[in-house]
Amino acid sequence: MRRSSLATLHAYVHVPFCRVRCGYCDFNTYTATELQGFSQSEFVNQFAKELEISKRILGTDRELESIFFGGGTPTQLPASDLVDVLALLRESFGIAKNAEVTTEANPDNVDGQYLEALREGGFNRISFGMQSAVPEVLETLERTHTPANVPKSVRLAKELEFQTSVDLIYGAPKETMDEWKRSVDAAIELETDHISAYALIVEEGTKLARQIKRGELPEPDEDLQAAKYEWADAQFASAGLNWYELSNWSRSPETESKHNVAYWVGNDWWGYGPGAHSHLAGERWWNHKHPATYADSIAPEAACTSVQLHLQVDPGAFGPHWNAAQAIAEGEWVIEYTGQKVSRMHLYYTGEDGGNPYVSFTKDDRAIGKTIARFDDIVARIERQDYQIAVRPVKQCQNCDMRAYCDNKNWKFRKND
Repeated sequence: MRRSSLATLHAYVHVPFCRVRCGYCDFNTYTATELQGFSQSEFVNQFAKELEISKRILGTDRELESIFFGGGTPTQLPASDLVDVLALLRESFGIAKNAEVTTEANPDNVDGQYLEALREGGFNRISFGMQSAVPEVLETLERTHTPANVPKSVRLAKELEFQTSVDLIYGAPKETMDEWKRSVDAAIELETDHISAYALIVEEGTKLARQIKRGELPEPDEDLQAAKYEWADAQFASAGLNWYELSNWSRSPETESKHNVAYWVGNDWWGYGPGAHSHLAGERWWNHKHPATYADSIAPEAACTSVQLHLQVDPGAFGPHWNAAQAIAEGEWVIEYTGQKVSRMHLYYTGEDGGNPYVSFTKDDRAIGKTIARFDDIVARIERQDYQIAVRPVKQCQNCDMRAYCDNKNWKFRKND
């Protein structure tokens, strides 16, 4: 993978945990009952494993210009966990002198002690999920935070000299223009450094989409959404908040979200955590979405410590393909891109898709020799129809990794002479 020497480097940390799932939300988030054995307490350890992978690919010669903790709800984790993650990033890459370090926060689960721990740990910006100041709108969105906790949390953050931002959503079903104006006025009264205001998008598969489909809630009115946007933009400008991107307003260039700008201009960023997206030198990729699957994918034994060769050929073609697998296993690019040598090899030999490994063994000369001898013996027995059975055992054959070879030859079972 090529790396740009001109692009600045940024980090996104996805914390996919939420206490409840909001009806409109299509983000990669999970409540406690949806984790399928993954524990929130394991998040820092899993992050550390992915961090080692990123260091091998990114190198460590560029400091991080911005770090953003998003979700989900990052503040579902203890403040010490977020600080530990930030410390690991600092130790690995360094953090630029004027770097922006942000976490999203639910105003219900932060207090002065929590925010103080974040500030001392190196965070300097908080983005609070406000969404609306109107309880009826929050109820439609199934947002469960207490509106009165928003100004309280913002005040505490200001006292600790955080940059502050709040998020609003406009266009919820049944939200009137007057209700939206109440929310905008309430957000302006907070005198935060930054405000984001997003139009509600009804995503397929969400509870909100099903409610609308059943006629329980009306579709958002796009014309009304446009009018709400224009009114909010005028109000923000009058309050000294300058528009700098479709959904974002800031008091000055210094309080614009550096992290969002890095996305828009195409700089490099590594996304850590379940479902997180990354961008490096024009290439994009993303992690497995579910926390349990993600954890499996970044485990040391999953980090390219073996080469798996899927053979869809007759035994007679085994030799050339095996030689190719050996060449791949010995190739310098394996070490270059994974930082590790191949330690195990898995031979797939079924002649069909979806098979299980025929053999799996440690990559050394003795094990390879024994594997080839075993393979040759089984093939020879099949060629001779040298079985100790008179009738084809359906269940046993279904689980045999050589069944495709027999089926392709259309051989019939007979009793061994």
